[in-house]
Amino acid sequence: MYRQMLQFASDRRFLRIRFRKSPTDPISTYELQTVTYGTASAPFLATRTLQQIALDNGDQFPAAVEAVIHGFYVDDFLSGADDVESVIQLRKQVTEMLSAAGFPIKKWASNIPEVLQDVPPEDLALNPLHDLQDEPAVSTFGLVWEPSNDVLRFKVQLPLPAAILMKRKVMSYIAQIFDPLGLVGPTIVVAKLFMQRLWALKQNGEDCEWDTALPHNLQEEWKDFHATLHLLSEVRVPRFVSLPNAISIQLHFFANASKGAYGTCCYVRAETSDGVSIQLLMAKSKVAPLSSRHSIARLELCAARLSTHLYKKVNAALKISATAFFWTDG
Repeated sequence: MYRQMLQFASDRRFLRIRFRKSPTDPISTYELQTVTYGTASAPFLATRTLQQIALDNGDQFPAAVEAVIHGFYVDDFLSGADDVESVIQLRKQVTEMLSAAGFPIKKWASNIPEVLQDVPPEDLALNPLHDLQDEPAVSTFGLVWEPSNDVLRFKVQLPLPAAILMKRKVMSYIAQIFDPLGLVGPTIVVAKLFMQRLWALKQNGEDCEWDTALPHNLQEEWKDFHATLHLLSEVRVPRFVSLPNAISIQLHFFANASKGAYGTCCYVRAETSDGVSIQLLMAKSKVAPLSSRHSIARLELCAARLSTHLYKKVNAALKISATAFFWTDG
């Protein structure tokens, strides 16, 4: 994706590399002419380029403009519509607009098979994650999505813990538990609390070094927790959190705190003439600071404040008309 975008000529002097094919060749200096993976600006330049393509071609592809501007996270695209015909039109316009600019779209997937009937096989998601017990799934936005069931799930494949655990190793395990929406927050917060204890751990009066073996009790505690993480693979969360043709949508934010951590979550309540649906949308948690122990009442206020931050993110992302309710302990 990055190699399809030219850098301004005046900026290429900042993208110089030294290279030679063999140790006997003289070292040459090259200027990279395209956006380069690994540079800090690359994700922004990629996203900004896609947005400019949408703005420049809005008259020709009106259905694709908003989707491209708001639906991309670097090279991952996620969008949809309320009916099959609209989704097909959206897919075709996005494909045509970006292909004309040098960005052919691949790995299409949908929870409605009819949407992809005329997509060439080579442009479908050909690399699903096949598990013997699981439905075919594709990875998107850091999550695993089963299009056939339209559910999100988690794929946790941590290796067996090392016989002797160091702080560095445990931190690497925690970093591999990816939960961008906070859907398994109760598990993640346990890992966060353990991480906090490692940062505060002292040995012989000094901070615990990265490659020093942890105390036996902490090693056993982590191994017990580590042994349960595979159960996250059994969690299934509906991808669609509303109802078709909902006549009323409400957002309910719940905030709570304990002495070790506090958090908030958002549920979507959708109502139609046929019934009501209530689904978890996302959640966020934080550990309580160790520097100064706060009262539970103060941490409850921190959780309430976190709810307002979550509301701002949800409201900006959903762009729907919904009434918000906030719940916390009095």
